[in-house]
Amino acid sequence: MVETPEPLQGGDELRRALWQEANRVIIDSTYSGREHQAVGNRWEVINRWLGVPAAVAGALVAGGAAVSALTGGNKGLTATLALIAAGLSAARTFLRPDEIAEGRGLNGDRFISLANDARTFQQLDLRSSLSDDALRDRCAHLSKRRNELRESPPRHLPAWAYKKAKDGIAAGESDYENDPLWLEYPS
Repeated sequence: MVETPEPLQGGDELRRALWQEANRVIIDSTYSGREHQAVGNRWEVINRWLGVPAAVAGALVAGGAAVSALTGGNKGLTATLALIAAGLSAARTFLRPDEIAEGRGLNGDRFISLANDARTFQQLDLRSSLSDDALRDRCAHLSKRRNELRESPPRHLPAWAYKKAKDGIAAGESDYENDPLWLEYPS
């Protein structure tokens, strides 16, 4: 689960409300970020599965055409390889898996960055001597960033990405608790 620290002690109701809103931003952004990263990873695999065979088939077509031209060899094999290379290249061009992977990964990183900023707000700004107005403005800015990210493409996420993100978060992939480097430098 996403690690959320204890709320501020004391009776300052505004700071408690701001802490709770920051907590919602942290949780929502962590889930959204991990979902986008899962989709990006899937498209990276698709990119490799289309790209490598297309490159190999293209190289074989070029080599086969050269050999065929020099020796009058098997034109059927060269034509078959050319069709395979063209089909794979067309699929890669149409699907744009490299662009989709990059866009999803970048969106995931933006959501994780927002979660980190919200955590900093929660842990440092709310414990500082900043004025109530300054704290409200910072929290409103975090919420606005979350909303803008959710409204910007690519927006739609498949159900399997949510499950993968949820399972990863539950396994501790988004916290520092079991990270060897974090354990090496205790607070």
